[in-house]
Amino acid sequence: MRLCLPTAGLLCAFALQWATPATAAPESHAPRDSPARPTEPRPHPSVTASVTATAVHDAPREAPIRGYVSRGVRSRFCIGAGLHMGVNSLTTASPLISGVGVHFRASGVIGLTMEYDFKRVAKTPAPGDVSIEALHFIPNMRFAAVIYPYRWRMLGPFVMVGMGIDTVSNEDRANFQVGLGLEVTVWHDRFAFVAEFRAFIPRPTDVEKHKERLEITGATNIPSTRTYYNVDNLLFTLSARFYY
Repeated sequence: MRLCLPTAGLLCAFALQWATPATAAPESHAPRDSPARPTEPRPHPSVTASVTATAVHDAPREAPIRGYVSRGVRSRFCIGAGLHMGVNSLTTASPLISGVGVHFRASGVIGLTMEYDFKRVAKTPAPGDVSIEALHFIPNMRFAAVIYPYRWRMLGPFVMVGMGIDTVSNEDRANFQVGLGLEVTVWHDRFAFVAEFRAFIPRPTDVEKHKERLEITGATNIPSTRTYYNVDNLLFTLSARFYY
């Protein structure tokens, strides 16, 4: 049986293709299990900033504390003035006092205060008076440094340390003062009511001079130092202040 040349060529090509194993398709054309998703467009930075600012602006804010002052207490600097009235523990003079005061405050934490009484209640001791009572008096002018360690709403407790001077006396009469107080601020954070409690103690130099006088007079019973620094000389005042 004879085959023509074209027919024999076709049969050989078919046999060669059937015997050769099929090659894998290129990787770029191979099917994938999880085809990649189209990339989502990123928003412009200005749009992101706008959305963030809107979220912050729309976020709920904490309600301010009612009655919490901001000007007369927490401002950087403020000055106030007012009137005061009080009672003292002296029995040899009028127990009532009244006067005017000026107050300077910085950052709502520390301050300075000066008070002057209209009427002097202290008495100048006699030249030969060597009693301890001669060192105990209520000064009619008082200076003090004030510290507000804590404030809660309208209430502001404070401590004070300073000096008092008896300006009417011809001698150098002065003493130290320590005290506690409470400030209640009302009316647009500017008007305040203040209650103060003070104790006055003599200066160490005055105590030493008094002991020397007792020794010169020949006294045998010289009081101890603790007797001089008692807290029997007290003053309680109520004042109204206006801060600016």
